[in-house]
Amino acid sequence: MSDDQIPVQEVPPPKTGKSGPFKIFACCGIGCLGVIVLLVIGILYSVGKSGDAIHRADLVAQEFIADVDQNQYKKAYALVSLPWSTNISEKTSEETFKLWQKMVGKFGKPKLTGQYWYGGTGGEKVTLGYSLKGSKSAVTVRVVLVSETAGFRLESCNFTPAPKAGPSTE
Repeated sequence: MSDDQIPVQEVPPPKTGKSGPFKIFACCGIGCLGVIVLLVIGILYSVGKSGDAIHRADLVAQEFIADVDQNQYKKAYALVSLPWSTNISEKTSEETFKLWQKMVGKFGKPKLTGQYWYGGTGGEKVTLGYSLKGSKSAVTVRVVLVSETAGFRLESCNFTPAPKAGPSTE
């Protein structure tokens, strides 16, 4: 071989057969599996975050309900959100709490019947439903709590008399 000649390298012929589509399928499968794993991690994170928020909100709501039951109106009012305290005075709230007690009577610990968590750019919001059996009547209580600097606070509270059993249709 002379100095002006370039050595020729032999290139193996392209592979033929079934390995090409298999590689494409394997790569797509791995990519899809990665997306599924990320979705599952995201869902588990969200469920964990909502469970924690619901627990913290439930503690505040139960404290509020217990304060009303024990005539601790100032303590109950301290658990309301800034919009509530801005729009509804402590006196008006106290009158409402007394009316609720007059309707329901004394009651024990509320039974949690529903829970809903909302998250987004506005922060966390939790809606909780309870049933209460008072000495005078049973009621359904629905509270909406929002996350504020001091923790969860009541944004709204609704007391609805439980429906009385009507005549049987059987």
